[in-house]
Amino acid sequence: MKKIVNGEEIFALFEDSFIRTEKILSHGNASPENFWYCQNEGEWVSLIEGKAELEFSKGKKILCKGENMYIPPYLKHRVSWVSDDAVWYCVFIKKQ
Repeated sequence: MKKIVNGEEIFALFEDSFIRTEKILSHGNASPENFWYCQNEGEWVSLIEGKAELEFSKGKKILCKGENMYIPPYLKHRVSWVSDDAVWYCVFIKKQ
């Protein structure tokens, strides 16, 4: 299933009671100004194509094609910059 949120194309790939996976096409759409995620799920993100900058309260992290990282639950973060060709694969791990 595909949905569009803030200009991003989000494809739901799999979901059960513990895990949700998505493929996201960003098209240069960063988080809105002054918007922060603070999710109750852990999130493993992998950048398949493009470049992106993730911002946290204690700094920033640049991700390039092929890089990934884990964002623990409740860690405040946002996408401060993303390239037009960015393709993400995200796995959300729900609290049990």
